[in-house]
Amino acid sequence: GTDASQLVPYIEGKKHITLPTYFIIADDQDTSLLEHFDNAANGGELCANLTFLGRSGIKDVRGISVAFLSGVYDSDRFNGIDNTTTTASSNKFASYYQQ
Repeated sequence: GTDASQLVPYIEGKKHITLPTYFIIADDQDTSLLEHFDNAANGGELCANLTFLGRSGIKDVRGISVAFLSGVYDSDRFNGIDNTTTTASSNKFASYYQQ
């Protein structure tokens, strides 16, 4: 889902995640849960067994190197094209991706 409020019971310790879980975020998802971190781009553990990997990089996850890249590819932005007709959904959580 795209609603970070579903994670609140886990972060507050009311519910528990039994298996180690690692995740990234696309640009259409609620990034408010990342306010938990001093530097969200680097990721970190939200609660026991729930780890946000970060914006991009390579991390060791239980002995395996994992490459990851959060977000959604936008060819105009990648190619430096000024597209001032962005949609509300593309700007919804833009602050996380502009840090």
